[in-house]
Amino acid sequence: MVEICKGLIRIPSFPGREGDIAEFISRKLKQFGLDKVWVDKLGDVIGLIRGRKEASNIVFDGHMDVVPPGDRANWRFDPLGAEVSGGAVWGRGASDMKGSIASMLKAAEILTGTGMKPRSNIYLVFVVQEETQEGIGIQNAIEEEIPKPDLVILGEATRLNLAIGHKGRAEIEVKTRGKTSHGSMPELGENAVYKMTPIVSQIEKLNERLARHPFLGKSTIALTKICCEPGEGPIIPDICRITLDRRIILGESEQAILSEIREVAKPHGAETAIIEEDLTSYTGEKKRVRKYFQPWLLRPDSPLVEAARLTLESSLKKTIQKIAWTFSTDGAYTAGEASIPTIGFGAGDERLAHTPNDHVEIRELIEACKGYVALMTTEWVGHTKS
Repeated sequence: MVEICKGLIRIPSFPGREGDIAEFISRKLKQFGLDKVWVDKLGDVIGLIRGRKEASNIVFDGHMDVVPPGDRANWRFDPLGAEVSGGAVWGRGASDMKGSIASMLKAAEILTGTGMKPRSNIYLVFVVQEETQEGIGIQNAIEEEIPKPDLVILGEATRLNLAIGHKGRAEIEVKTRGKTSHGSMPELGENAVYKMTPIVSQIEKLNERLARHPFLGKSTIALTKICCEPGEGPIIPDICRITLDRRIILGESEQAILSEIREVAKPHGAETAIIEEDLTSYTGEKKRVRKYFQPWLLRPDSPLVEAARLTLESSLKKTIQKIAWTFSTDGAYTAGEASIPTIGFGAGDERLAHTPNDHVEIRELIEACKGYVALMTTEWVGHTKS
């Protein structure tokens, strides 16, 4: 399993360039003797272990893509080196989420290699471009490739706890317009950046008064990008854009979050909209996407959550905490949009995701594999309908 994890980390798999890692995973699944292995039009890798007749359909979801490493001078180890040190595997994607993918692959090998027959049809779905558009890959797999799942199990990092929800998010652009002039004669122009300045200040204050959910935590808004045009030479800019990251709790609507920003932006003549863009998969498939992702939360005392907790506690011989992720996952689509029962369980710490300290403990890889085997062989009929 550690060798699989190292092999995954050593393959660069940035969003839209997951072809090599998809081939690696496909080869492993075929080698392990799954009943069926294929790649869909977006490039998601799908493997099937058939359960008994008329069984439930359970999806184990993992994303193959990772964010770039950034400045390598900040890394203690080569981000693509997959070095083992201090009982952990280090490198980009170790915690988010190539470690959990390795554990899922090993769990599948255990099932097929020992002849264990799962009680459900197990679909392993390894998706593309989750880092840029969570849900894009799993949506395609569910809507076009496999039966609608009775349960989705996300392998994002939980430190072996049970995740039952997270905040939604929106990427919002605010744009101000001005008029160009020569930089030596600014009085002849209208500087779009100066128009944006009071908006930025008020957005920062808006964050302080946003609401809080008792389980999901506080909704937030943060400026993550600012740019202007033409943005070169001695030219007063006539366009300024900022990108806002808005984290959304249950009870907040798209209309409401846009209205609060427009209230700040409109007096300065600014335009506000959810960002849309075109994404191209490594297969060449193109999709227009919209950067709005729903929040979701299962009832902590629901039969499904309790069944998952008891299964994991029995397998791992430890107390399992119910948590909410801080970041967003494919659950924004599966639970938030498609209303499919969804839980999360995986190796790694989400606080290490996207950092130069990215690593996963080998102990957690082993425990995650045990947990996946238990979840794959659990009887879910009766729990997933609750």
